[in-house]
Amino acid sequence: MNKRTVLFISFLSVAVFAFPLAAESSAESSLYSEITSAYQSKSFPAVVEYASQLESQFPRSLFLGTILAYKGESLFELGRMEEADASL
Repeated sequence: MNKRTVLFISFLSVAVFAFPLAAESSAESSLYSEITSAYQSKSFPAVVEYASQLESQFPRSLFLGTILAYKGESLFELGRMEEADASL
């Protein structure tokens, strides 16, 4: 194969696999934005709810470590110490 064919096949492979991931990534990013917005506005019940959604829908998310920290701190602020401890 020549260089041009290899590049075309590589590009095609990336495009085929990237589009499904981009759709999931968009939903994941949107949920992450909701969580950070709720956390910054001290809407701790919303943080816990959205974090639980992200945790169940995207268990391998790159955001998961940060989200669990937000969830744990929010549970702490709500006085739910045992749940906060389990989350962190």
